[in-house]
Parts: sequence; C-alpha cells; structure tokens
Amino acid sequence: MAQPQRIPVFVSSVHYGLEDLRGELASFLESLGVLPFVSSEGGFPDNPRLSPYVQCLKVLEQTLIVLAIVDRRYGSRQTDWSPYEQYAGLSPTHAEIRHSIALKKRLLVYYRSEIEGFHSMYSLNKEKFGALNLPQNLDLETLDMFGEIREQNPAPWMESFRDVRDIKESIRKKLLEDLYVALSRREALAHVGAEFLLESALKSDPDLLRRVLFVIAEMPPEKRESLTDYLDELIERPLPKEPAAHAIPGRRLRGLVYAAALAA
Repeated sequence: MAQPQRIPVFVSSVHYGLEDLRGELASFLESLGVLPFVSSEGGFPDNPRLSPYVQCLKVLEQTLIVLAIVDRRYGSRQTDWSPYEQYAGLSPTHAEIRHSIALKKRLLVYYRSEIEGFHSMYSLNKEKFGALNLPQNLDLETLDMFGEIREQNPAPWMESFRDVRDIKESIRKKLLEDLYVALSRREALAHVGAEFLLESALKSDPDLLRRVLFVIAEMPPEKRESLTDYLDELIERPLPKEPAAHAIPGRRLRGLVYAAALAA
C-alpha cells in the first residue's frame, strides 16, 4: 500500500483568549490522523522574510481544509499584507477566511453560539447597537465579519459552538463525510489522505468498525472478499467475522463503505 499522506488542515482563529482551544484542537486533529497547521503550535512552517500573518496565508494555500473559529474578538487589523494588498486593514483571521473563499477551499466555520443572536440585533440597528451593554470582549468588527461570511454565495458551511467539545464532535462527523467524498471521487492526494483517516477511524472506534461490517455483509461475495482483504491490510489486523447485533449503520456510513469498496 502507498505511504499514506495525512490530510492537511489549517486552523484559523484569533490567538488571544483561545490558546487552550487551539492547542486542544491541534491534538484532537492529530489523533484523527490529519495534519493540523496551527500557527501557535510547534512545527508550524516559518519564513523569516514574511510577517507571521502573511506566512499563514502561504501555509493555508497548501492545505485542503480550513477550520475557522469565530469568537468575540476580531483581532488586530494589519496594514502591510504584501503581496496580498487586497486584505489591507483586516485582521489575520478575517483575511484567512476571505482567502479560503477566494481559493474555494473546503471551509468549515465555527462561531460562538451567542454571535448569531447579537448579529441579528446588530443588523436591525447598527447605530444604536454600540450603545448597548455588550458582553466583554465582543467586537463589532466580529459581527460585521460574521455577516459577510453568511452573505457569501454559496455560503460556506457554518455551525455554532458552546465549547471545544462541540467543535470536536462536529469535526469528527464532517471529516468522515469528506473522507466519503474523497474516496468516491478517487482524487489522488485526497484519496490517499482519506485512506489514512479511514485507518485511524477504524482503529480507534470499535463501534464504527462493527457498523462497517454490517455494510460489508450486504455485498456480493466477490466484492465482500476484496473489501475485507483491503480493510484487513489497512488496519493491520483481521476484521471480526460478525458484526454486533446493535451496530446498524447510517446512510452516510453505508456510502462511505461502498466508496471504500471502489478503492479496494
């Protein structure tokens, strides 16, 4: 089997106030078998000839998926974005989101749950909104950025979160959906990365493996044998012979396994 290439994922957010969240996300993504790029974490590519925020755009361009975390803080506006002058006056997070959209990256936007409600009120009367007793650290620029993201056509995928646990659970589901797409399209880099993610998921989640067996059991004998051999090799141990009685697969998982069958 070809040496797996991990799916590169860029994490975009303000740094101040989200240090723990960013670190926990980096560790979580590592555990899923993907390659996280988080500027505040070790191993992030460095270029002394570029400002840190410009270097982040260079790194973002090399990734397949961008996770953007929108919290209360907007971040510091930067003026010198050369050679990306179109982002002059924006914060790094805002520029990274715009750059992801411009490059048509797979963009997943997670926003703090109260942001949506405040944006609704802000949209009704921007002039008076600033005079309200707002939560600490809520920047009006964040609400403008949130509205800009929602008004994109097509709009990127967006979901609210209360804490990092919500983000982690959502990421697990979304990456499995992306795995399904990559396998079914058989895109070269994404396909190999998807194999790596499938390997990590099956090794770490026994219940997922049992539900996969249900789908395999429905297949014609010749396809069932080739797929079983393929997954045996992928997870480096023989598959169990029988699925658990309660392990009923969902529609997306069923599609995922049939996509894996194409790769077998």
